[in-house]
Order: sequence, then structure tokens, then C-alpha cells
Amino acid sequence: MEHCQSVPLTRGPANRHHRLPSRVTLSIPQFLFEIEHGRIGRERQPLDPQLARMCQFGPNRASSRSCYAASMDSIERLFRWLAWACIGLLAVLSLTPGDYMVRTPAPGLLEHFVAYLGTGAVASVGYGPRVSALQIAGLLWGYAALLEIGQNWAPGRHPQFMDFAIGAAGAIAGVVLIRLWRMGLGTRAMRRT
Repeated sequence: MEHCQSVPLTRGPANRHHRLPSRVTLSIPQFLFEIEHGRIGRERQPLDPQLARMCQFGPNRASSRSCYAASMDSIERLFRWLAWACIGLLAVLSLTPGDYMVRTPAPGLLEHFVAYLGTGAVASVGYGPRVSALQIAGLLWGYAALLEIGQNWAPGRHPQFMDFAIGAAGAIAGVVLIRLWRMGLGTRAMRRT
């Protein structure tokens, strides 16, 4: 059976080119994790494909900090894919001709609100550490407007300002909900220390 070896990522002259700049933005949970484990001020290490395998098994198991960073990166990547899937689904649902539309028993405005709330929340989880909440909400506002305008050319569909307004409010609510959730995680971690 082959054993995983730990790879020094910051030691030695051969690995100097793998270092990240000293000013790297951390999300609130990552920052609090770094404070809790006394690792603020050290250089962050890039993720290595072999490192991901060592996080799961092996006699020379990787550090919890490296495994935490690897898991956060993969979660954010998953949510970025889900955000684009939600955006595509919004387009399909908004531009489907009226004869083929499938509705739920819920009112149409509630459907709009929930669809954009979910998209805003998923996009905020996926892109939150990289993009500001205001940018995510603004882009979803613009997208809601484009989809409502696009309904002019979808047979049996009619654009309405109220649908746009409710969609924009849902996007803001989703982004704010995730922002508050992240702040709550941060305060909980601060109380533990």
C-alpha cells in the first residue's frame, strides 16, 4: 500500500515560487479560525492536489489548517457552480412561453421572491469571499431586469415591474441573509476564544 508523504510548502528554495502574496483576503470564518489557532501573520500556503488526499487519510496527515482551507475552497467552488445553475434556471423559467409554464400553488410574486432569494444566497456563499455583497445584489438586479425585458419576446409572457421589484428584493434578502449568517458564525467563534 502506498503511503502519502507530507510536502513542505514553504520550506526550501525550490518552493519559494509557490508562496502567495502576504496580503490575501480571508473570509470571516477563515480569519476567525486563523486567530483561534494563533496563525495570523504566517504566510498562507497554496493548496496542493496531494494535500487534499492527505486531509482524508495517511500516516503523515496534513495539518487541520490546510485541510480547512481545502474544504472551504471546494465548498465555495461547489456553490459557484450552483449559482450559475440557478442563474440558468431563472432564465429558463422566466422566458418559457406561457403555454408551457408550470406554476406552483404559491402566488407568482412569492415564486419570484423565493427564486431570487435562493439564487442570491447561493451566489453569496460561492462568491462572497471574492466579490462584495453589493456587487452580487446589483448583478442579480440587472439580471432580473433583463429577464423581465426579455419576456416581451416570449409568447404568452408579459413583463411587469412588480415581478422585477420582488425579484430584486429577493436577491437582496438572499445576500443579506448569508451576510448575517457569516457574521453570526464570526461572533460565535469569537465567544469561544
